[in-house]
Amino acid sequence: MIRDVCIEVRPAEIVAFRGPSGAGKTTLLLTAVGVLPAKAGTFRVLGSGVRRGAHHQVRRGLAFVPEDRSVIRSLNVRDNLLLGAGSVDAAIQVFPELGTLLDRSAGLLSGGEQKMLTLARALIIR
Repeated sequence: MIRDVCIEVRPAEIVAFRGPSGAGKTTLLLTAVGVLPAKAGTFRVLGSGVRRGAHHQVRRGLAFVPEDRSVIRSLNVRDNLLLGAGSVDAAIQVFPELGTLLDRSAGLLSGGEQKMLTLARALIIR
């Protein structure tokens, strides 16, 4: 159980959570994006309470990227990017390497390329 957490993240600031397995890092992030409900107390992100359902947080610009490189292997890179209602051009600006991979099946990408695709999709989501 996570207790007494107070974190303030300013625009353009990067924050990392670290700790041993089972410390609650993933639980904290999944609660922040609305996948898990807070058991008690208040949880506020971007000035307002977190609503159940990750789509509410995505609309506010907050996304969670799991470790498992969640790509749809049967779709190409372009279609994986479009699934998030994002801009392919914006993804290529962040990760220019993706520009040469747009027509390649996501299942044929290396592990690093899949992670890049997953991160790009989270960054460009609308």
